[in-house]
Amino acid sequence: MQEETHPFVLAVDDAWLIYDAQVSTSSDRLRALREAVPDAPSASYSPDSGPAAGWPQIPDLARTRIDCVSAELQWTVAMLSEQRADADAALEALRTARHAAQEAAGGQARHAGLAGASAEASFLAADAELFAALLLFRTGHVLRGGRALVRAWSLAKQGLAHLERTQASLAAARSSAARAQTATATSPDPPFETTVSPGSYLASVRNRALLTRGFFRFFLGLVPRAFAWLLRLVGFDPARAPGKADLLACAGEARGPRAPLAGLLALWIAAFFDDDPDAAENIASTWDTRLPRSPFFLYLHGYVLRQSGHNEESFDRFERAANASHDPSMEHLRLACEYEMGWCRFAAGEWEDALARLSAFLQRFGGKSYRAYAAYQAAICCEMLDRHEDALPFCEQVLEWKRDHYSYDSFAARKVCYIHCSANRSRRQMHDCAYTIH
Repeated sequence: MQEETHPFVLAVDDAWLIYDAQVSTSSDRLRALREAVPDAPSASYSPDSGPAAGWPQIPDLARTRIDCVSAELQWTVAMLSEQRADADAALEALRTARHAAQEAAGGQARHAGLAGASAEASFLAADAELFAALLLFRTGHVLRGGRALVRAWSLAKQGLAHLERTQASLAAARSSAARAQTATATSPDPPFETTVSPGSYLASVRNRALLTRGFFRFFLGLVPRAFAWLLRLVGFDPARAPGKADLLACAGEARGPRAPLAGLLALWIAAFFDDDPDAAENIASTWDTRLPRSPFFLYLHGYVLRQSGHNEESFDRFERAANASHDPSMEHLRLACEYEMGWCRFAAGEWEDALARLSAFLQRFGGKSYRAYAAYQAAICCEMLDRHEDALPFCEQVLEWKRDHYSYDSFAARKVCYIHCSANRSRRQMHDCAYTIH
């Protein structure tokens, strides 16, 4: 279904706005889509039919869908910029989107035949609250983040219950039609197992369910077993393996509205939790084909390649990601790419180029991430170039910017103390120092 024909159906292509570099920050386009939503809902639709047969034209749900994408866009900017004003704006947008989704979830229940719509609205509300929780954790509001996480799971459970009832109803209808042929076809299919048409509305709702459920299952499955009882007490289901399976299934539905985010999470899990470079490369290569201009996938792919020792290929991905992040609101992602490009040159021993890139990054970056370690790398570059006096200001910056409980920052602080205190060091010693963690 093309947006020009039905601009209120924001469930497939347009839900990818925050992942596709060509429209990564198209707030104007989102506003135009919202204004194009018709005032009157459609009379009926088939939840298991494809777009050609008509997806649900529900004004409040359509506007909520757009508002949630806009809020996630602001969330992305806030997470990258690490600025209080951006975080406050994103939290307000997410709160507004959640309230709208909750109202839509209740409103859809009054419309006969709109099976699946209440489930989608519940998942929209759950995701908005989940994004808010992550941002609150990021900004140090742990208790508020914990409460938001509990609310998000409660909303997600509502969506799962709505979806289960919808699928059971469809299964019962199929069983009734087939009763003349077999007596064993009368029981409903279990949740998520009902066969639905690819590209159908119900398939898009199920895709949202897989992402939400998979996220909670996997990441809460990281909690130590000693505390698992506490999670179950508040209704969580910490199960890492099933959660990973949900995320992979969600990412595998190529046109699902949450497939890109599930793909990013699956790539991150393969690279960081499973330490499986082959699996990570397979996932990254798949999304290189699906979204070849997405700065988010290019960035993560570059990281995977660098960890595997493929510096040139890694540099290429980071460079493409930086070029794709052309919108002003993506400035911090572009700076992160510039830093990673400097790291690639640093790892290759190209000290002049690495120093130039790292110095430029430190001058422009205003966040807390990266800075201490980048300053350490710049100091190493100066030492390798026999510019010992130039290294000292970078050493002081490391000690100033070091964050407690961050292993990379602590490592950098220890190493710059070595630079400060050791008067008679060889180039070989400095080279060994530079590669200690690579």
